[in-house]
Amino acid sequence: MGQSGEDFPTLPEVEQERLYSMEQAKLRDMIRQTIFSIAQDGSKPVLTGELFELRSNSVHVVSVDGYRISFRKNSLLTGSGDTDVIVPGKTLAELNKILSQEDDDTLSIYLTEKHILFDLGTAVMVSRLIEGDFIRYAQSFSEDYKTKVVINKSELIQALERASLVSRDNRKTPVRLMIRANGMDITARSDMGTAHENVTAEVEGDDLAIAFNPRYLIEALRSIEEETVKMIFMASLSPCTILPEEGDSFKYLILPLRM
Repeated sequence: MGQSGEDFPTLPEVEQERLYSMEQAKLRDMIRQTIFSIAQDGSKPVLTGELFELRSNSVHVVSVDGYRISFRKNSLLTGSGDTDVIVPGKTLAELNKILSQEDDDTLSIYLTEKHILFDLGTAVMVSRLIEGDFIRYAQSFSEDYKTKVVINKSELIQALERASLVSRDNRKTPVRLMIRANGMDITARSDMGTAHENVTAEVEGDDLAIAFNPRYLIEALRSIEEETVKMIFMASLSPCTILPEEGDSFKYLILPLRM
């Protein structure tokens, strides 16, 4: 026997004044390419969501978990001025399940002070926004570098996956990257053994030894659509920025580990 409609909570009223619209497939990709670096603990509630920087003709989506920053930007079809809101990660994970992959399907986004509404035409989702100030992430990205690497994304992912097999039972075990003029040497050591890989790359600048959580590198690399990526470094204990060889529609910043 079905439930009465009165048993279901009513959706909060969302004034349809501040309107933004875009292709569903674009938003679907943006969420997929950033949601993996949302903070998993609730000690800083603002980091359990994603920052949406909505502008008249563009949107930036940003996530931060304390160890990395994921940034993605894309165009809007329509916009109602500049607005920054923090959308819960759980909301975006559910939304991504119903967003269309068809290029012609669009959605409308409406905002109030405390709520966001996604209207897909065939479904509507309403969520409370997370209150608070997001971190000032933009200053973390820099175009300055002492070492720049241009490398094939798929080859690097495969090498990292093979190297990280020796540390699968110990997520704290880093992979060590030794960057020289002819490419990148990747080494991982644990009680299970030692793995060594080499990937040819175009390298500009200083030689560098640096270590990372391999999962963080792999997740960022998989999210970039282009086959050739650029990695820029300042020092062995400074963050690495990963982005496509051309353009800045994707940007990922990852903190290194001590070797």
